Amino acid sequence: MPIKLRYNANKKRRSGAFFVHVFRQAISVKIADVNLN
Repeated sequence: MPIKLRYNANKKRRSGAFFVHVFRQAISVKIADVNLN
């Protein structure tokens, strides 16, 4: 596997994990808002 392809795959996987992390945080904040109200 060429190095560049491997790098791109790693970058894609990392940004996907980052997106999931942000998404989960947003959901937990929304749930906290609902619980406060």
